[in-house]
Amino acid sequence: MKRMGKNWTLVADSGSTKTDWLAISVDGDELSVKTTGINPYAMDDATIGRILHGEMRVALPPESVVTAVHFYGAGCRGEAATRLQRLLSLEFVVDKSAVRVRSDLLGAAHALCGSQEGVVCILGTGSGSGLYDGSSFVAQVPSLGYILGDEGSGAVLGRQWVAEVFKGKMDEAIRQRFLSETGLTQDILLDHVYRQPQANRYLASFVPFLHAHREHPDVAALIGREFDRFFCRCVIPYGRPDFSVHFVGSVAWFFADEVRKAACRSGLKVGHIQKSPLTRLAAYVSGLG
Repeated sequence: MKRMGKNWTLVADSGSTKTDWLAISVDGDELSVKTTGINPYAMDDATIGRILHGEMRVALPPESVVTAVHFYGAGCRGEAATRLQRLLSLEFVVDKSAVRVRSDLLGAAHALCGSQEGVVCILGTGSGSGLYDGSSFVAQVPSLGYILGDEGSGAVLGRQWVAEVFKGKMDEAIRQRFLSETGLTQDILLDHVYRQPQANRYLASFVPFLHAHREHPDVAALIGREFDRFFCRCVIPYGRPDFSVHFVGSVAWFFADEVRKAACRSGLKVGHIQKSPLTRLAAYVSGLG
């Protein structure tokens, strides 16, 4: 007699760089999986399908049965969200009615605010913010992506940094250290940014260097300026200095002190800062949070 596999609910929190998955079985077992980031706004069906099948499906135990999927991610809006819902349904052989695709910002709100009011922000490879009333967003400043916006994000921090490196607007010692550690040349930079896909991820890849040298005056000044821009353009316009400002994302997590100082300069108070909202999201969708 063939042994039936377990039933699993999948919860995903996805940015442009990586997707964190948590598979929860009916008897409470949990399986954590990391895959390449899935952004349906920036990726075609074939690329998404390869990630779902080649990285996530194969990570599940044999004969597993997926009964529901809750996917929160960057670029999950409008037609792109509908397309991802269809791809998830096909890959995991689950009815589309059991597949929910929602924005990463709403995932942050569900995880950090639950049914409470607050300003919810993402600072990762990209950035975003919204004014949350406990059930939905009542106002959102558009992020506009790393070329036109994404203030405070990893992509913009990296973009600002390499621009200063090659324009010579910094201490020569830190400039040479960066070039030596990365092997970066102007030709390599321009090829990655203007000819290769996913330039935002590439630019964000320089953030670990900034974190390692965040005490250097030039690095500290750049980080401070960019976080000030984030609060000025993406939080202050909501006009709610009485609300706590909550963050998810690796940039917010690793630069938490700098985020709090920038908030203070803007007369704002930071609430929760989480690297990933996944555990809280799982509790939320399970009705436990």
